[in-house]
Amino acid sequence: MLGKFKAVLVGGFLLYSNIAMAKLSVAPQFVLFDKNSPKVQMINVVNSSDEEKTFNVKLLHYRQNVDGTYSAVENEDDKNKFVDNLIFYGPRRFTLGAREAQTIKVQRKPKANVEAGEYRSHILFQEAEKEDVAVVSNNPASKGLSFKITALYGVSIPVVVRVGDLFSTASLSNIKLIKKGDSDILNLTINRVGTKSLRGDLSVKYGDVEIGVLKGVNVFLSVDSRNVSIPLNLEKINNESLKGKTLRIEYSLDEKMITHSDFVY
Repeated sequence: MLGKFKAVLVGGFLLYSNIAMAKLSVAPQFVLFDKNSPKVQMINVVNSSDEEKTFNVKLLHYRQNVDGTYSAVENEDDKNKFVDNLIFYGPRRFTLGAREAQTIKVQRKPKANVEAGEYRSHILFQEAEKEDVAVVSNNPASKGLSFKITALYGVSIPVVVRVGDLFSTASLSNIKLIKKGDSDILNLTINRVGTKSLRGDLSVKYGDVEIGVLKGVNVFLSVDSRNVSIPLNLEKINNESLKGKTLRIEYSLDEKMITHSDFVY
């Protein structure tokens, strides 16, 4: 199963999912190495299925698109620098029984002559393909050989390395409240300026009541802006009409405000 499905499925696996999949869960969903972070970090991988499985671990490279989806990229450029030569990680293959866990060690390499900037790749945890992908068919019309296609689950999370003194600022624009069926959706654009990516939580408040939230929203260096849609839960305000009312949208990291905007519907 290859290709891109919705906003998060690329090449047959999920990019930094924040949920436990039916067969695999990974935590945390983001790894950052900068001047303030530990040089060694751990990722916990759990086989959430009911059977033994083997998993492979490797690095892949993607650029982010304005709509939040991802596209594969083969060569580095100014906005897509890779971490391959900046980290160690392992083990790179392991087998887990049902509900068993494995810790993956990710270590920043000793400082070398590396150009200042932000480097990013995605570390993939993918179910290994079984050896019996080719089988002899009992159907005479198949002339003896047939193939079975198996969908392999995988989860990928970003690993970011920052070198030097980097900065970024953010602003919000293109804020619109729309109806989609019975749902209220707030659309907006996060604009990024600077030499490092953004990562934070988006919150929509009506007065003191939070009626919408998105956690861990990234705007990576490959884009200068990202479009986001936030579902609103108007039941928290007893389905009160928002017409003419002011909503406050906040983009923050670790409870520290990155930017905010007020919107009158």
